[in-house]
Amino acid sequence: MYKVKLTWKLGQDTSEWWNQACAWVIEEFGLPGNKYKTEITTDYMIFDFNDKDDAAMTALRWGNN
Repeated sequence: MYKVKLTWKLGQDTSEWWNQACAWVIEEFGLPGNKYKTEITTDYMIFDFNDKDDAAMTALRWGNN
């Protein structure tokens, strides 16, 4: 599995950023289950991809913190 950790960004409109990031992942890869799984906390979300290219594309688009 290939993990991409997206953290809440302090000092910006996090809800808008978060909504865009999650919508983009769902549009690109579908709902969690087949291509990736998620772990969610109050500070970050981890997308755990089956394919390293999918993880790389997400990390490049949204930043891999």
